Amino acid sequence: MSDNAKEQTNETPLDIQPEQTTNVNLWPDSITRPRIRAPITILKEQASLLGQRTQNIVIAEVNPVPRNYEQLVYAFSLVAPALGNYRVLLFSVVHSMITVYPLTIIRDYLAPPPQQTIPDEREFLKVLKALFNDRRTIQAIESMLTLSDPVGSSVRPTEPRAEPNRTS
Repeated sequence: MSDNAKEQTNETPLDIQPEQTTNVNLWPDSITRPRIRAPITILKEQASLLGQRTQNIVIAEVNPVPRNYEQLVYAFSLVAPALGNYRVLLFSVVHSMITVYPLTIIRDYLAPPPQQTIPDEREFLKVLKALFNDRRTIQAIESMLTLSDPVGSSVRPTEPRAEPNRTS
C-alpha cells in the first residue's frame, strides 16, 4: 500500500514483529479520564449533603435499579430512618453504559414533565437544584422531619442544672 493510500484510510503502520507482542501496549495515548463527574457521584454527594442539612433525620439514598446491560438506572429517594425507613422516591436517573450524557430523569414524585432528557453535567446540576427546591420536595422533607420527632426537636433539651454547693 502506498503512503498516499495509508493517509486516506487513516491507518497507522504497526511496526511490531511477532516476537515483540509481549508487554507491548497497543492502546492509544489519547485515552484520558473525562473531566465530567459521573451522575452517581453527583447524586451521592447531594444525598450526603441532605443528611448533613437535616442532622440525618431525613437522608437520601441512591440505589442502582436492575435494568439491562445497556443502561444504568439510579433511584434517588428521601428516607426517614425514625419512621421505619419510610421512603419517597423522588426521581430516577437513566443513562447509557457507553455514554453518560445525555441522561434521562424520570420524575416519580415531582411535577411534570415526567421525563426529561439532560444534555450535559451543567444542565444536570441545574435540574437537580430545581428538583431539590421544588415545593413538594421541601414539603416531603419537612413532613418527614416533623413525623420523625413527635415530641418536637425544635425545643432544645435543657442543660442539667448545677447543684448548689452545700456546706455542712
